Amino acid sequence: MLKTIVVALDGSEITERIIQTLQDLALPKESKVVLCHVFLPPDTDKDLPADRPHPQSAEVSYLQIEKQLQSYQAQFFTNSQLE
Repeated sequence: MLKTIVVALDGSEITERIIQTLQDLALPKESKVVLCHVFLPPDTDKDLPADRPHPQSAEVSYLQIEKQLQSYQAQFFTNSQLE
């Protein structure tokens, strides 16, 4: 039995299929789904520190991302949280 599932979403077209697949799993109520948003790596050759905001992150509103994750979260009948 799956206890915790961490789902990294990047806003691509596959996101809806991932959410649908999670719903199709019919997880028990004791399970927990953790939704998080990930940013695609920049198309540069230089190394960027992992703990610093990426240049592309400014293009997407954090509030917009949080609202999208909340809408996905509302579709689950199991315990879930946002990261």
